[in-house]
Amino acid sequence: MSVRRIGPHRVADGPTPSVLGHRFRDATGTRIIETTSLRCDQERFERALRRLEVLGQLDSPNLVPILDAGVDDDLLYVVTPSPDRTADAIRPLGAAALDPLRSVAAGLDVLHEAGVLHRDLQLRHVGWYGAEVRLGGHGLLDIIGPGGTHGVGPIGAADTMAPSIVRGRSATRGSDIYSLGAALHLLAVGRAVHPYRNESLTARLQRIAGESPRILDDCPAVVRQAVIRALDADGQGSPDSSAVETLTDARHSTHSKGTLA
Repeated sequence: MSVRRIGPHRVADGPTPSVLGHRFRDATGTRIIETTSLRCDQERFERALRRLEVLGQLDSPNLVPILDAGVDDDLLYVVTPSPDRTADAIRPLGAAALDPLRSVAAGLDVLHEAGVLHRDLQLRHVGWYGAEVRLGGHGLLDIIGPGGTHGVGPIGAADTMAPSIVRGRSATRGSDIYSLGAALHLLAVGRAVHPYRNESLTARLQRIAGESPRILDDCPAVVRQAVIRALDADGQGSPDSSAVETLTDARHSTHSKGTLA
């Protein structure tokens, strides 16, 4: 296998596309290196730098850490640990899906408290790193407030995308928490609240925007209640409950935006 270097890191050939640009594994297979070309538009590059600045100030066992970042020739690179496995590659967990998703919710709350929106919460960004479950996929983060970043339009994965995002609204804490609930349902029963129907992406997005999410009959009751609370958060810029409270607080409102299937 041929080997090249990005900064001080030896990486194997064969990059795959990523939100930032391209993704490599280092030569040891223990780290992921994502690169953004400095030749890209200035706004996207400045967003990437701002995200790195904010993420570098956060320290949480529930967020994937940035191990290194720098510039090599015309590439901005970001290095993170490689997960042992990701949630999109495991079988449905039933009620046990709540445990790893509560860890994800804790990481999401850290972001929200720092004035950051995730915008891309999906199962492939939920990883096991030893005994810890962490939330990654930080390439589309929005930083709120002065010097922040701002992204609009459909982003992320259709399986967990909030209807408000599909309709062209800006991301909010509520849309992030909706995606958390949609991810919980998918990890619990193996199907999305807006399941794929052998259709184009455009047609599916139109359904997400216009139809109520469906919670399947085989979704365990304890998971169902948490999913309902999370789905209810979409459209609320600042929900009353944090992400962790949404998955755990039985006193929270349980009126449903979804229908049972």
